[in-house]
Amino acid sequence: MEWLHIDSSVLSPNQQKVADFLYKQDNKIAYLTQEDIARESGVSMATVSRFFREIGFESFKAFKEEVKSRFAETPANKMETIISKTESSEVVQSMIQQSRSYLETTSKEMTEDTFMDAVKLLNHAQTVHMFGYGPAASLTSLFSFRLQRFGVHVHVLPESGQKLVEDMIHFQQEDVIVIFGFAKPLPETRALFDYAEEKGISTILITDLRVFEFIPRAEVVLYTERGEMWEFHSMVAPVALIESLIVEIGRKREEMVMDNLHNLQQLRKRYAFQHK
Repeated sequence: MEWLHIDSSVLSPNQQKVADFLYKQDNKIAYLTQEDIARESGVSMATVSRFFREIGFESFKAFKEEVKSRFAETPANKMETIISKTESSEVVQSMIQQSRSYLETTSKEMTEDTFMDAVKLLNHAQTVHMFGYGPAASLTSLFSFRLQRFGVHVHVLPESGQKLVEDMIHFQQEDVIVIFGFAKPLPETRALFDYAEEKGISTILITDLRVFEFIPRAEVVLYTERGEMWEFHSMVAPVALIESLIVEIGRKREEMVMDNLHNLQQLRKRYAFQHK
């Protein structure tokens, strides 16, 4: 849906929800009703109607006709049909093919300048705070584990509740907050951005959303493809992005990293813990 060139800054929060839903549908949108869009976006029918007028269409019908003309009999449609008919014996090949597509999209969306901006913030932060909800918690676990080996002070934030607020009072201006923002806006995500702006703390947003209310608020935005809204959301591309950041930070801190890893190896030899 990149051809729409939607400017999220002129949309209301509810209209942004509609825009994000559209970006996740691709050619499927041609077969959905206006009621479907309102229901799945969690907005009113009136909001959906206003949205299409805001982005330059006379009506929802006019928008659907444009989509159909762009996506009829495309390679993407054909590939989708093949995948939908894949037998269980071919599931590994299908998943690998999909993962390759997600990685390619993520790579195309990533600029060297944006990537290095994120590396610079992480490398110079006093403390890197990480927030990930649900499946994204696995990403904060991997990210923090690797960075701490490099001598980066990392703090993984609680997913929700009063514990998150308790941790927020310790934020300092020299810190960086890494936020994994997938699927939908959370009150916790909003609270983190609000407090970061109040305290002048840098934020890095890692997201699979092209239109998201928090994108304009983050200092650095890293896009990663995870699949369509109705699909199983893959973590292949987010993990590849995280590992790329880890490697580059390791390069920037090479001397310290090697010292830490040599010390780790010595400790392993000294304390050979045995677990039954």
